[in-house]
Amino acid sequence: YSGSAWRGRFGTALRQTLCVTRAPRCDGCLLLTSCGYSYLFETPAVASEQGLHLPDKAPHPFIIAPPAPGLREVPEGDSLTLEMVLLGRAIDYLPYVIHAWQRAGRLGLGKARQPFELIDVQGQGGASTDCPAGGWRILLQPDGTLAALPPWQPAPPRGPLGRPDPVQVQ
Repeated sequence: YSGSAWRGRFGTALRQTLCVTRAPRCDGCLLLTSCGYSYLFETPAVASEQGLHLPDKAPHPFIIAPPAPGLREVPEGDSLTLEMVLLGRAIDYLPYVIHAWQRAGRLGLGKARQPFELIDVQGQGGASTDCPAGGWRILLQPDGTLAALPPWQPAPPRGPLGRPDPVQVQ
């Protein structure tokens, strides 16, 4: 499954990008609760107010959809699309996520550590003059400039307790 390789390379590059202590593990780190790497990749579970037993780690606030299943090689000069969805507050870390993908490309992918280049980043946004409602727009310009994003607005609460019900998929 190529998703494991993409996720692993992203995690390595993200840690190299965001971890300021360079400690071998996040457990016990003084910066654990304020670290972008910890939030995105070692996502700690929120303490339960009702004494429910929760896992130590929560689902990551991102989804990576790898390229076509079974794709093993991309001919030189061709491109492929890797989809990544940032959930909730994870969008606040978009510049770091982009930098991590650029670093991941330099590190390479697979046993041969084949390098790749991030060509563009597109985002689905609300209605604006350059993006119709639900449409896509380029966020990372060819010159490396990152387009401004509108502030994230949380979805209205739902569920019997007035908040989303927690779900963990493995």
